[in-house]
Amino acid sequence: MDVKNRSVHKKIESKQKRAIQYISAETNIVLGQEPTKHILICNAGLALRLSQEDVIQTFSKYGTIESVVMLPNKTYCFMSFFDKSDAISAYNALHGKCFFPRTETLMVLAFAVQVPQIPNEWAALPRETPPGMIVLEDFVTLEEEAALVQFLKWNDQEGQLKQRQVQHFGYEFRYGLNDVDDETPLENGIPPICDFLQPRLATRGHSKWNFHPDQLTVNRYLPGQGIPPHVDTHSVFEDPILSLSLLSDVVMEFRDISGRKIPVLLPQRSLAIISGESRYGWTHGIASRSHDIVCADNNKGLTLLPRQERVSFTFRCLRPKRECFCSFPGLCDSQKQNLFSQQLDAIHLEKHFVRHVYEEISDHFSETRHKPWPNIVEFCKTFRTGQILIDVGCGNGKYFGQQAENVSLYQVGIDASAHLADVCTQRGIEVMNGDCVNLPFRTGIADGVLCIAVIHHLASHERRRKAIQEIARVLCKGGRALIYVWARDQQSQDKMSTYLKQSRKNRHLKPTSSQTQEDSQNCANNPGNLSESDSNDHRSDLPLPVHINRTNFKHSDVLVPWKLKGVQKSSESNQQTFFRYYHVFEADELKELCSEVPQVQVLETKYDQGNWTVLLRKLP
Repeated sequence: MDVKNRSVHKKIESKQKRAIQYISAETNIVLGQEPTKHILICNAGLALRLSQEDVIQTFSKYGTIESVVMLPNKTYCFMSFFDKSDAISAYNALHGKCFFPRTETLMVLAFAVQVPQIPNEWAALPRETPPGMIVLEDFVTLEEEAALVQFLKWNDQEGQLKQRQVQHFGYEFRYGLNDVDDETPLENGIPPICDFLQPRLATRGHSKWNFHPDQLTVNRYLPGQGIPPHVDTHSVFEDPILSLSLLSDVVMEFRDISGRKIPVLLPQRSLAIISGESRYGWTHGIASRSHDIVCADNNKGLTLLPRQERVSFTFRCLRPKRECFCSFPGLCDSQKQNLFSQQLDAIHLEKHFVRHVYEEISDHFSETRHKPWPNIVEFCKTFRTGQILIDVGCGNGKYFGQQAENVSLYQVGIDASAHLADVCTQRGIEVMNGDCVNLPFRTGIADGVLCIAVIHHLASHERRRKAIQEIARVLCKGGRALIYVWARDQQSQDKMSTYLKQSRKNRHLKPTSSQTQEDSQNCANNPGNLSESDSNDHRSDLPLPVHINRTNFKHSDVLVPWKLKGVQKSSESNQQTFFRYYHVFEADELKELCSEVPQVQVLETKYDQGNWTVLLRKLP
């Protein structure tokens, strides 16, 4: 080995040694040069914008890959071969010798005793499908496949889309709208060569669908081509939609409105029945890429499947009355207009009775928020040095700096009130002005999220669920979130909450030990500087009932008064009283709301001094 090569070798060894020390400490996994079937790739991770496809494409030539584990926000990843000898071959061929094609970074590898137990998204292949979807393999014979392909006459000048060629029968499928104009049928109806469809469904045990299609779209995909994620318009087409795959296999990706993704392998000559939830509640599409990740032979491990020419026949039945009443309004065009109107009403209500109010009362509000809520502090103390904690609806930032002793967290807050964000900025807190239903953070960036006394200010079920979805989105896998909302019932086991104890008629009662902690300062939902006489249950000039302060709630959706500090009661006509909108939660309502978001698991739910709280964990 000459001097130059020795120098390069020493640099690579030095990089490997530093990486092993750092990553071993971070993952508690034993790493080194002793061969195993597990390999650490020190400089290939999601933080460097490398994907599992990149890793598999690079390493699969050395043997069958069992798994690839990409950790959120990390510059490294792990992979496993089925055979240790394959791992040794890959290590000897690549370590310090080859570059990743996309990043042009030199590969630095090490062996690992084990890998982190984080399932990859392809673990579902080939079995899992979205609810309601069925894949019937070998639906047509090789001879029928050849006849169907030969029937098509492709003209390079016609039916050319950006990503594929297309032919229509019965009606033209209008891409962009994902529907048809049922008043302009085509001269060519469904070709007789497709008459086998309904009888074949019956012989395969699916006669419940009396399926006689009105519309057929045939797509021809060349290697690398795909189709964007979409949902076929609910009001135009019946359930189900059928897709026949010819000439080659492909992976179709399904995604629900929460962001959950399931890749489904569609084998050559298979028929996909897209029905029920998979039809109405999930988008589907085919990524534009040259390879798909699929299970290796015998469903053991992962490998790359090169794309080949593929032809698909998609059959649809037109809906006689253009109206859909499915259970998935988020993707339903029939219900979206009504949903959109409801959302506008909710946004309008929040604008006037939440956002505007907080801008007006922000200084006084900040003065009343000093003492952190104890259970929230305990949550903050569970995080380790270097982890990221986001406070959604951070107010004046009173939960910043509550981590355990000698722990250094990166904390960032977001609040809808620009004035409260300014208060945080003046305190040296990293904060931004934004919306809890559209968080300005990268997916999977946070180890923890706080959301205290925020979601009850959202004026529709859909917006409250969207806030939970956003929290789930920004959490890394295994990350945790703590959420507090105001409870409708302010008594638990005959014990009044701190909020009720502040009532003058209740102040003579001896407080419980949990209620002695600086009452209003220690309450997650202190209503502010009010007297009970300031509120009437109904006011004709307001859109909702006004809650009578320091009493149990009579309604789920209410306006809660806030009177600015320092205004004299003698000036009745000039009193500055503001009304904040609240949706107060019934027992189990918050838990059920969280259960509508499939990426998270509710670890704990409890009643805490007039609040309902849940502790969530994002699923791997």
